[in-house]
Amino acid sequence: MDLNRFHPALGEKKLLTLDLADVGPHLQIVPQLFLNYSHNPFVYTMGDQAVGTVISHRLTGELGFALSLWDRIQIGVALPVTLYQTGDSVDNMGKPLLVPTINSPIGQEDLRVSIKVPFYRNEYIGVGIKGDLYLPTGNANQYLGSRYPMGNVDILFHAKYQRWTFALNIGGQFGAKEQLLNFSSGLALRYGIGTEVEVFRKNQTTVSLLGEFYGQTHTFNLAESTRSPMELMIA
Repeated sequence: MDLNRFHPALGEKKLLTLDLADVGPHLQIVPQLFLNYSHNPFVYTMGDQAVGTVISHRLTGELGFALSLWDRIQIGVALPVTLYQTGDSVDNMGKPLLVPTINSPIGQEDLRVSIKVPFYRNEYIGVGIKGDLYLPTGNANQYLGSRYPMGNVDILFHAKYQRWTFALNIGGQFGAKEQLLNFSSGLALRYGIGTEVEVFRKNQTTVSLLGEFYGQTHTFNLAESTRSPMELMIA
């Protein structure tokens, strides 16, 4: 399953993980490289007590490229690679553990292919759609990806006013259901809201403050945290 919740948006017209309903000029190519670290992304518990940490540390690098065509479509590809991960050999009180122990510290995760198409845009607002396809190129037994292809389809909306930009993405995740203890993947509702404000601009240099809140739910019950992960980010 995909334990990595940070999937940077591709191209120029974006916030962090959220997309704007816009694309760059014809034949614009935007490369990007992100490094991110997560602490205790996978903790094994019995009741409210933590028995052990299956994954305690993970360092991931993601290389991505986006190509804009005809000022109407953006095609992108991104490959995250786990550069380092470690975890505990969890003792389940002598009983068989239903989750495998990490024995591969590095490996590629699932390859992501993305297509974004704006429907309408002007100087102030934009509406569009984006689709992502995750190919199962990662080792699912080491929590580097899914066993089956997964997909996302999101409706995009953004609004701009002077130095402010507001973004809203909402859609769904689609794919085969996979079960791991009390967590299951597959069909899910995705959502995200974010904003950006330019705090400094001189010539071609811009410094901005960004904030995002995004997540997804497999149960449509946001209070069930194990199946409704959420993220809050400031940059």
